[in-house]
Amino acid sequence: MAIVLSVSWLSELLGQSIDDVTALSERLSIQGLETEVIESSTANMTHVVVGEVVKTIQHPNADRLRVCDVNIGEATLLSIVCGCPSVTAGMRVPVALIGAQLPEILIKESKLRGVVSQGMLCTSMELGFSSKKQPLLCLPNDAPLGVSIVDYLKLDQYWLSIDVTPNRGDCLSAIGVAREVAVILSQPIKWTHHFKLPLDGTKTRLEDQACTQYAHACIQSVNTHATIPYWIEQRLFASGIHRVNAVVDILNYVMLLLGQPMHAFDLERVHGQVYVRKSKQGEQLVLLNDSTIHLNQDLVIADDRGPIALAGIMGGLNSAITDKTSSIFIESAVFEGNQISRSSKYHGLQTDASYRYERSIDPGQVCNALAYAVELILDICGGKLVSSASIDHTIPTDVIHFDTSLVKQYLGYDADHNMVCQLLESLQFNVRQHSENKIHVSVPTFRNDIKQPIDLIEEIGRLIGYEKIQNVPIVITPTHQSDVVIHQQQMMSRSLIARGYQEIMSYGLLSKSYAQQFENSNQLVCLDNPLSEEFEVLRTSIVSSLLLQADYCINHGVDAVKFFEFGKCFPKSQVEYRSLGLLVYGLKDQYSFDRRNEIDHLDLMGDISVTLGQLFPNQTIEFSQEDIAPPQYFHPKQCAQIQVGGHMLGWVGHLHPTLSQSYDEHLIVAEMNVSTMNSTDFDQLKPQESSCYQACIRDLSLLVKSELTNEKILACIHTTNVNHFKKAYLIDVYQDSVSGNMYYTYRIVFQSHSKTLKEKEIVKSIDLLIKSLEEVGITLRESMNDSIS
Repeated sequence: MAIVLSVSWLSELLGQSIDDVTALSERLSIQGLETEVIESSTANMTHVVVGEVVKTIQHPNADRLRVCDVNIGEATLLSIVCGCPSVTAGMRVPVALIGAQLPEILIKESKLRGVVSQGMLCTSMELGFSSKKQPLLCLPNDAPLGVSIVDYLKLDQYWLSIDVTPNRGDCLSAIGVAREVAVILSQPIKWTHHFKLPLDGTKTRLEDQACTQYAHACIQSVNTHATIPYWIEQRLFASGIHRVNAVVDILNYVMLLLGQPMHAFDLERVHGQVYVRKSKQGEQLVLLNDSTIHLNQDLVIADDRGPIALAGIMGGLNSAITDKTSSIFIESAVFEGNQISRSSKYHGLQTDASYRYERSIDPGQVCNALAYAVELILDICGGKLVSSASIDHTIPTDVIHFDTSLVKQYLGYDADHNMVCQLLESLQFNVRQHSENKIHVSVPTFRNDIKQPIDLIEEIGRLIGYEKIQNVPIVITPTHQSDVVIHQQQMMSRSLIARGYQEIMSYGLLSKSYAQQFENSNQLVCLDNPLSEEFEVLRTSIVSSLLLQADYCINHGVDAVKFFEFGKCFPKSQVEYRSLGLLVYGLKDQYSFDRRNEIDHLDLMGDISVTLGQLFPNQTIEFSQEDIAPPQYFHPKQCAQIQVGGHMLGWVGHLHPTLSQSYDEHLIVAEMNVSTMNSTDFDQLKPQESSCYQACIRDLSLLVKSELTNEKILACIHTTNVNHFKKAYLIDVYQDSVSGNMYYTYRIVFQSHSKTLKEKEIVKSIDLLIKSLEEVGITLRESMNDSIS
């Protein structure tokens, strides 16, 4: 939303003229208030002067026209035909002479029903600062004849249209913008009036904490038809606020000046005491725009009969000021911004008042604005103040403990201690010295966006001018670890993509009900203000996000999927970590009808082995099922722990039955904590320099007892001290149909970094392995034993 203010109004508040409007506009934009200079409709207005109607007579040929003799301070009177019924002898009015350029018309000498008219008597609408048809603009009796109306009324040539950001609600007022201009001009604000009311009336009952302050005043014998001064009319018109009646126009003017919304009720239509409360079930309200709303826990102003206004947004028709109103009840209050925003969105209403409340108003202006409005009403509309009262809580003053040396640290600008203090004081912050470079900063009530030291640094930065801060190249010192992390992720991504996987990126936010399937609720990190129920908590497992994507694909008829994702997980009891998740389902060949061709856990384990094998070529990739405690979302008997060189990396397997029953496909998942790859446990597993000598391969077929597992056999091989041993892995499993014996075939790899191995060295190493295996009850297959011997 933009606020439009006249340059002369700002000059009046500052007590000095503003000569270079363009430079001011540019400086305001640099300070965070994007500003555009607008040329007013009266900028090019010429030949319009102050004149006095000396005599009026009835037009000889028209009942509704009068012929006026007008004195503009020259020897000869002008004869002007006027159609306004309010024209009378003795009044002083703006006179547009022949050749005058008005905003909408060029004045020429013309005949009206046979009588020559030598100009035109003007209304405020014809002069371009009112959109409402008005009587002739009546000027004071001491207005000097013949003086340019532009000079006499100080009509603005330029207006400033200022886009106010949501955090700067204080700048939705002329006084707020004037504070910013005062800093630019190094000039204190001249307009510092403070008004007071005698608080002796019956207090309003506050029944809800969404209203923290409430003041009111009652005035009798008010003339709502009074003519408001042209300067109020002009300023309202420039800001796009439509005129209603004298009382409402004055309240709108004070809102525009001080930023405090107010509302006036017809006192005779307010029954009993006034309450500020939440609406009750089934209550309705007819608003000023004639629309009927069904109230839903909205904050309302009510009397003994029911709601009379939607608080902070719009008044009710049942208490509105009419042509017959003579007594008024004026409220000035602080309503909680979130409550007003909720009601505004729910009912589809936005007003100048609600816009300001949503962005927070200055609680220090509640009584001051009301007192000034009452003074203007009594002066312009007449009447008598019969009562006034205020309910206000102590307004806390935020005090920020600030280290001025932080300015250079954050901005890179060498602002000394005194300069920082002066800049903050220019914004009307109260600065008290605490110790060297340490100050206590009291935040004024109108700056409710300033909460912490970084906010003060931002204020200092925009006042200094970010354009004055030198551009310094960012010096980035790359760390070996970051390069390794990027390299690892790229290698794994390329490997998985080559094996038919697609990389996805999903949200790290989940609904709480869904996330509880993967972690206990007390271990979930919840958002204080989530966008919706779907984004309430941070995920603790990458699998949870993969399953959401799989569910989407299944529901949309995708027959087969191979997904992987790198993303962060956020367990409450641990430091956040980076995880790699994989998910597969469907047929290996999408055109096959053979369900035996379905992707299973062995396929996924094979893909993981190949991918990790490229990162750790000298290490054994194992999938252990011994003494494991998998996460709650894995099947306790159909999953395995992923190990690299004996170090745990992650999990692979089937989903827990309570989860898997929700999906029409057979899903296989895996997750790996890739952050641990850069821990000290994995440092020794990093790839070593490749040997330039030939590797020697031998296969051993072993007769294995049923109670021995692959993990135990490999552990035995790896722990045997054998020269030039590189790695071993299972390549075949065979069960004799007659004897029932199990035979495991292992491939043993030997390689030296200093020489080519001889046969006798390899045989010696094989013999050591066989001897070690025999000690745990593992023997060579008979036919192989004969061949070796």
